[in-house]
Amino acid sequence: MPPKTDSAKSYKALHVQLTILSDELSAQARPRPLVVAPPATTRLVRTLLAKTRHLLHNHPTAKTLPTLSRTDAPPLGVLALTLGQARAALETFGTEKGFDQQSHPQNDQRMQQLREILTRRLEEMQTEND
Repeated sequence: MPPKTDSAKSYKALHVQLTILSDELSAQARPRPLVVAPPATTRLVRTLLAKTRHLLHNHPTAKTLPTLSRTDAPPLGVLALTLGQARAALETFGTEKGFDQQSHPQNDQRMQQLREILTRRLEEMQTEND
């Protein structure tokens, strides 16, 4: 049975967003894992976690999704780890549903454009907070 189109599109869009932000935060966290993340970045991570939780709502991996406290000002390393866990849960879901067989975001020209936009925006946010 082919996957539902709406779920497949939601999966792909969310996977692209998680991949881009996860890769970028991991790169930023390597040299300075304990630096507190900008509030806008933390909000973006919370938004992506909520979207992931919504897409996985009845799937067993939804229970494994990490959470971020509303009162925390998490460091970059925590956000990178949190997104990595969310991405793994989403990819498990996508593999089981057959969504990952449709296309790989690494080969998508749109993903490269989004990566560049997001990278610039994250650098701007970091500069604003320094």
